[in-house]
Amino acid sequence: MTKHHLSRDAIRRVLLSLITVRQDALIKQGALGQGQSLAFQTMGYTHADIDSIEIDEASLGFDSLSRLDLVLAVNQFFQLHTTGVEDYLLIRRKIGDWVDLVEQHFDIVTQNAQIAFQTSGSTAEPKTIIHGFQTLQTEIYALLSGPVGQRPRSARIISLVPPHHMYGFLFSCLLPSMTGNETISLYQQTPTRCFTLARDGDLVIATPFIWNKLAQSALQFPPGVTGITSAAPSTPETWSVLDKTNLSGLIEVYGATETGGIGLRSARDSAFELLPHLDAAHKEIFPINGEGMPLDIQDDLAWVGPRHFEVTGRIDKMVQVAGVNVSPAHVARVISSIACVKEAKVRMNGDRLQALIVPTAANEPTDVVAKRVREHIVRSLPAPARPATITFATSLPVTDMGKVMDWT
Repeated sequence: MTKHHLSRDAIRRVLLSLITVRQDALIKQGALGQGQSLAFQTMGYTHADIDSIEIDEASLGFDSLSRLDLVLAVNQFFQLHTTGVEDYLLIRRKIGDWVDLVEQHFDIVTQNAQIAFQTSGSTAEPKTIIHGFQTLQTEIYALLSGPVGQRPRSARIISLVPPHHMYGFLFSCLLPSMTGNETISLYQQTPTRCFTLARDGDLVIATPFIWNKLAQSALQFPPGVTGITSAAPSTPETWSVLDKTNLSGLIEVYGATETGGIGLRSARDSAFELLPHLDAAHKEIFPINGEGMPLDIQDDLAWVGPRHFEVTGRIDKMVQVAGVNVSPAHVARVISSIACVKEAKVRMNGDRLQALIVPTAANEPTDVVAKRVREHIVRSLPAPARPATITFATSLPVTDMGKVMDWT
């Protein structure tokens, strides 16, 4: 393991990801042009080139207020306030300076380091979940004791997921920092580049949504490439990458931001096996060292053995779209609040949401209603929570007991 908890490259990639998230918000608001986006500016840059970039209005579009928002996000993720290092983020303006500051923070805090992740959701009210760094390392050791660890030292990690999310952080930042494997980040790049870059022994990290797209690409991996999927339930299309893309194996990791990784499986028709650092008793899951409370499991689990389980559904009725937790009920309420909509129902249809709408005025053209609905949801909902298709009816379909039912 390196001197620091995270390699300098891993810290840099997290910082770039956090910067990109804030830039995307500014671009959406019209406060920043696409030409100032970090991804656009740094194509072909070396690490030294990136480290020299100033985090200011002239280079990246951050004025004094938006830069403060970015500083707060970086401080929160790395919990820099525990050592006071965050004070220097406003003084030292280069990306390389910020990498230095995070490294200094880790040197000071040592084994008490913490990382704060944000849960994803459709209500724009994510929760902050703080994990101890040692706990995260324990999970990586557990993963490395199984099929994830059966890689040669020359293997690379090719990541198509954001490194500031827990899944991306564990596999594209912490794991290679602990093992020394090189990481190639394709986050915010064309996913099909992984077909060209991958070689025997590599691990490709993606979500089911991305795997589904790769399965449709008609492209092939070279022999010996293994995939990791997490952040959302897999589908038959997800597992079809094994046949359609020549992927040598696919490992699904089950878990959540609140809990970390819980179990894994290597076939769609098999149960998940509890990770070795965890134990189960009385339908609850605990750290095997006996410390702490039971994990806050977000799903209903059906146990099929002492250490094997199947996932039977969300407790909170959330669904996941492109790895983001979305409440269909919340989306339906947002749509129903529009003046031209009398009632709305939302459900999953494939890998996107579908809405059924009953207009307020029966004689109003549906294309006019659809235009108003789409304009409203673009303003009110993040992209994964926006229904991809909208259908219309004169009333919501109900059973003979009056319960709203699915529609065709």
